[in-house]
Amino acid sequence: MPEGPELCFLGIYYNKLLKNQVFQEIISNTKSIVNLPSTSHIEDIYSYGKNLIIKTKSYFVVIHLGITGWLVENKPKIFKYVFEFSKNTIYLQDRRRFSKLLVFNIKNELEQYLQKFGKDILSNEFTLEYFQNIIQSKNKLLCSLLLDQAYFAGLGNYIKNDALYLSGIHPNVKSQQLTIHQIKNLYQNIRFIAFSNLYSWCDIYNIKIPNSIAKIAPKKLQIPYTFKVYEREYDDNGDKIVFMKKHCGRRTYYVPSK
Repeated sequence: MPEGPELCFLGIYYNKLLKNQVFQEIISNTKSIVNLPSTSHIEDIYSYGKNLIIKTKSYFVVIHLGITGWLVENKPKIFKYVFEFSKNTIYLQDRRRFSKLLVFNIKNELEQYLQKFGKDILSNEFTLEYFQNIIQSKNKLLCSLLLDQAYFAGLGNYIKNDALYLSGIHPNVKSQQLTIHQIKNLYQNIRFIAFSNLYSWCDIYNIKIPNSIAKIAPKKLQIPYTFKVYEREYDDNGDKIVFMKKHCGRRTYYVPSK
């Protein structure tokens, strides 16, 4: 499932490609019809958590890619929507069709929608203080809490798995069991993974990272980023990775010796 780094990359990429074009039409390939209020010039494209937001002069279009959604410029075999712009056609490829679109006519409507989500993990609002307050105030399985978009917007399963591994934290631990040192280490590793993956995507497409992102990114990153335990059988040390299919509702990977 596309997570915060992937959505942030799509925002950077398509803002560069589509800004100032006219959003003309959304064509549905399913029974889920979404009509634009009017044609309108695009002013900005950006992300918040797992939401991609297209801001026009007249309205906002929010795209949630679901589990298998992605935006492509070449027509795929399976797609859910077609976005027609004045110079480009973009397809929402979605094998499982869980993606969704929302249209907001005014900014207040968009802001009310975004209030259901926590701080974006790629923003300067995702601070250690904020992270620590959430972790210490909840008594939940840590794996479940980390994936809760009401607290950590954009934090998905591969980030959860790799951050726990790098922090040496077992997936069955409860949030209030963490020490201050573990909380700080986990926070730093979440940001390390998220920004490393964002930079990796931009590096592949030779896209410059905006200054607003570069100035808050960790100084030490891994580019290209490679998964540590997620969807792997062995870690870099050769230790066997344990796979739990439905731990907290998601796939969980960990090394017992960590």
